[in-house]
Amino acid sequence: MDRPPSCSCSCLLLLLLLLLPQASGWTEETDDRELLSVLQSVLEKLQSRKLSSLDRRQSHLPTCEVGASCLVKKGPRFGRLCDCPRPSTCNFFFLRCL
Repeated sequence: MDRPPSCSCSCLLLLLLLLLPQASGWTEETDDRELLSVLQSVLEKLQSRKLSSLDRRQSHLPTCEVGASCLVKKGPRFGRLCDCPRPSTCNFFFLRCL
């Protein structure tokens, strides 16, 4: 049941349009500019939240320097901390970029 983010945003905006005037005591004579400014602030918050989740990549590891610790050994398993620069590789014995 994955919905596109645009669908959930549009549903949220529709809900805000229906509930906002009743919740805050606004009447029909209320200026449309106030309503537009509130909707614009909500859209800015939603866009900033979406950008922050896009900036984060789960599969991307930061690069580490040569000689820095790049692996952690926990029992029989190895966990990568960072990617070594191009000419060097992560040594499984020393757990460092060599």
